[in-house]
Amino acid sequence: MGRIVSQKGADSTATYTFSVLEEGIYQGKPVYRVSAGIDTLVYDKATSNTVADFRMGKEATAYSPHDGTLSWPLYVNKSWTASYAYHDHVNGMTVDPVKIDYRVAAYEDVVVSAGTWKAFRIESETPARNSFSTIWYAPDIKLIVKRVNETIIGNPLGQTKAVYEIIEYPAKDKTSLKSQTQPKLETGPRAEKPDVNIEVEKRKIGQASKAQSLANVVRTVPEGGNESVSTSLKEIFIVFDQPMSGAWNLNCSPAFYPDAPRGQRCTEGGTYWRDDRTFVIQITKGVKPNQRYSFGVNPSVGLENYDLNRAFRGLGHSKPASPQRLFFTTGPCCD
Repeated sequence: MGRIVSQKGADSTATYTFSVLEEGIYQGKPVYRVSAGIDTLVYDKATSNTVADFRMGKEATAYSPHDGTLSWPLYVNKSWTASYAYHDHVNGMTVDPVKIDYRVAAYEDVVVSAGTWKAFRIESETPARNSFSTIWYAPDIKLIVKRVNETIIGNPLGQTKAVYEIIEYPAKDKTSLKSQTQPKLETGPRAEKPDVNIEVEKRKIGQASKAQSLANVVRTVPEGGNESVSTSLKEIFIVFDQPMSGAWNLNCSPAFYPDAPRGQRCTEGGTYWRDDRTFVIQITKGVKPNQRYSFGVNPSVGLENYDLNRAFRGLGHSKPASPQRLFFTTGPCCD
């Protein structure tokens, strides 16, 4: 599990659970896939560097050939320059080339919320954009355990700082994943590219490929059965018991938007994922007073030819979340 603390004006924090999915092929090359909220991160198997980010199943960004953050083997005083093309599909933008200078500055203890590890401290600089990063890679667990990204005046974003760190890691693996020996050079510790077996790693952290329970709704706001919901209601929250794929399927009765086109009478105000477990329905016009409403989660799943890609389901699941119907009643106008 990781946490991101962004500092730009007011501080903000986001927490994500990272889950190993499976190996695959991306643009003809073997890759690893890791989920993080509604994103799926794709890593080049040959280098362990990032090649793409998929958001809710669609490619959002890509790095060609990869982002070059790590260069093997790692050892103190090693330096390299990463050069790649950055493709932002969301905003229709490509930057080519992006050049980032890296240097391994030290091999030291790094302390994060999840524990303490020996790590290579890698410092980077992008002179053209006035941006800097400090990365701590822990060879014992084959992970980047902390990263600090900063920009200064002259960067289009202005002065910013974002801190990424692991806040939870299975205690049983802090020993079992430690490398039995660390190859040494006269200059000090050295880390080779990790040879990761996805299935072995998944078993180690309790994510082995096996039958998992179907996703279920554990909470809604307003609560199911509430009989005095405000008519100024602007959002409905549906919280699941596990990270979700990003797909969804729901209906409502009566419609939140009676005049909306068919298929949008519950969602014309918009929907979004607040995090990887929380789906939000926006209601921009309010709801009627003294009205009993219901909304169904995966109402189409009972149909013979339902579309799995348009159904709530747990991340990595091949089966949809259990269909559920929830009710609430509004109070008198106007509170």
